[in-house]
Amino acid sequence: MINLFSNISEVRKDKENDLTRMWDISDASVDMHRSVLSVDNWDLEFFNRAGAFYYQHITDGNPYTKPDPNLALGPARAYVESDKLVGVGKFEPEDKNELAGKILFKVDYGTMRMTSVGFSPTDSKGAWGDADKGQDPEVYYFGERRLLEFSCVHVASNLSAEKKSMDSMNRYLLDQIGLHPSEAYQKDFKRRISKEDNKTIIIPKSITEKVQEENGENLTDLVRESQLFINQKFIKNV
Repeated sequence: MINLFSNISEVRKDKENDLTRMWDISDASVDMHRSVLSVDNWDLEFFNRAGAFYYQHITDGNPYTKPDPNLALGPARAYVESDKLVGVGKFEPEDKNELAGKILFKVDYGTMRMTSVGFSPTDSKGAWGDADKGQDPEVYYFGERRLLEFSCVHVASNLSAEKKSMDSMNRYLLDQIGLHPSEAYQKDFKRRISKEDNKTIIIPKSITEKVQEENGENLTDLVRESQLFINQKFIKNV
């Protein structure tokens, strides 16, 4: 499953149910991974039959957490509205799921306004941008993909959470970089990779330009600096 951060979006309440919230969970803008998900290529049938939304993409156990059914915050559905993919989630009651109650409070209070989609590509039609079509050659344009879940996330909670959420997307792009027509861009893209604790992190170009490949500096500090860069991008209009 590929996890992809979306932008901070307005949270809308359902007039008929005080536990239901709606988010714009994806659109066709260039994201922080330098990729694009066109709205018309979403397959929502599977999700709308049995979909749920989660906290931090944790749908089962992993090296950082134990399996916890409460990480599933409630049932969900999705639909396309104009140029947005809209996610609708109904939080489980707090007396049945304390975590769901806490996340709902943070969503309404404004602490947690970011959502992220988890999906699986279903074809091989994704490609790096074609300049002749008015696309950016340094952006990856996904083809058809199946929505599996979406999550309430907060980017800057800690370094491990950042890595867990970004890892699968980064690995996918690493697999695709060999298809890019520019060998120079391939080399630059791979140079902006740090591997730490078996997790792969793409470090923004604005940071790696300051550090030569042969510098030998501990990339942990660069990764933390990249988080600040990402956070500033998302909260600049708050």
